[in-house]
Amino acid sequence: MTRGKNMGLAKSLVPLTDCTADTLIALSDRYVGAELFTIVGDDAAAKFASWQRASEIAKLSTLVVVDRPGSPLVPPSEFKWNRVEAPRLEVSSTDLRQRFVDGRPLDYLVSTEVLNVIADRGLYGVSKSGAQKYRAEKSGAKKS
Repeated sequence: MTRGKNMGLAKSLVPLTDCTADTLIALSDRYVGAELFTIVGDDAAAKFASWQRASEIAKLSTLVVVDRPGSPLVPPSEFKWNRVEAPRLEVSSTDLRQRFVDGRPLDYLVSTEVLNVIADRGLYGVSKSGAQKYRAEKSGAKKS
């Protein structure tokens, strides 16, 4: 997995790493005894066996797959998966991140609390000034 594409918010709580297994280890060390989850869409789950240290990730966390619109893909059977159904939105996490960076509307796609965390922590390459601009535009303030 590449930086910024896995463990979004969790990665802001622990040292940055490109490997989900390392992120899970850091979270386990920081939050001793916490139950950790790796939540992915069925498209990512279908390719999970090719992930770096997939078996270790499966041991460190509960694997959860959220079905995407259309025909569900089948995750690798060598891992135990918990399937969940969620309201189907025709939007990907990549699109959501890009919308935030571009300042395009996110209304009804994510909660205000999520937007605030993204802005406060400068996630997805958004600078503090960019986050302030986004908030000002969302609050109805005039653009400069």
